[in-house]
Amino acid sequence: DDMIANGVDLSSLGGQRQRYNYFSYEKVGVNYAISFTKTNIRHAFGTNKTDVKAVEVTKDDTLYIDAIKEMYKKSDFVPYRKEEIFFDILRTWKAKPYVFIKNDEIIGYCILGGTDISEVYAKEPCYIVDFVRALIENNDRISLGLPPFKGEYIAYLEPICDNIAITCGHMFTVLNYKNVLKAFMLLKQTYATLPDGELKVLIHGRGGDETLLIKVENGEVSVTETDSYDIELNHLDAMRFFFNHVCIKRNEISEIGAKWFPLPICEYSADAV
Repeated sequence: DDMIANGVDLSSLGGQRQRYNYFSYEKVGVNYAISFTKTNIRHAFGTNKTDVKAVEVTKDDTLYIDAIKEMYKKSDFVPYRKEEIFFDILRTWKAKPYVFIKNDEIIGYCILGGTDISEVYAKEPCYIVDFVRALIENNDRISLGLPPFKGEYIAYLEPICDNIAITCGHMFTVLNYKNVLKAFMLLKQTYATLPDGELKVLIHGRGGDETLLIKVENGEVSVTETDSYDIELNHLDAMRFFFNHVCIKRNEISEIGAKWFPLPICEYSADAV
C-alpha cells in the first residue's frame, strides 16, 4: 500500500513463492542459468591458460571503480545507482566486484557472489569466455544467471558450458502495468523483433484496474489507456501472461501475445534489498 501511494511501478524480492503470492508477488522472468566446472573447461581448452586476468576490486581502487561505472552505463539495462554508494551496491550480499585485464587494458567487469556471476559486462562479447576461464582458475565451479538481452554472451558460452537451463528470475510485482510493459517491450526490442499488432487487456492489478491498449505499429511500441478490452486478467495471471516463459493461457488466448511475450523483466542481485 505504501508503494502504491508513493507511485512505485515495480518491486521484487526473494522468498517462497506461495507465501509472497499473498502480497501480489509472482516468480516470473527468464533467466539463463549457465554453469561451468574445472573439468569441462579443461576438456574445452586443454592446458592452455587465458591471458585475461581477474582482479578483485576494493573500495580504494578508484581507477577500477570509475571504469566499472562507465561500462555499466553502456548496457541496455541500467539500474539507477547513487554515485556515493556505488561501490557498496557492488558488494550487496557480500559479493565481490572484479575487473578483467588483457594486455594492461580493462576489458570488462563482473560481480561474483560466491561462485555465481550475478552481473557482467564485456567490451567485446567474445571476452565473456575468458572471464569464466580466469575465474575458474581459483574456483571448482562458476555459474552465471543471464537475462535474454545478454544473448551475445549466451551464444559464446552455450557451446562450452557444463549445463544450461532456463529458469525464472526473482519474485516481482508490477504496480503500474502501463509503465512497466512499455519499458520492457522497449528492452526486448534491443534483441528481438516485435511484430506489428495490438492487444487490449483489462488487468485487475494490485495497484488498481488498468485497461490498456498495447500496440506495435511500424516497429513503434505504445502502451496507452483505453475503454474496451478483449482479454481480462487478474493480477497473478497478468504477471504470468506478460513475464513468464511458461504460460499456456497466453498461447491459448492471444496469438500476438504469444509472439511478444514473455518480456525480460529483470533485476540484478546487486540492486536487491
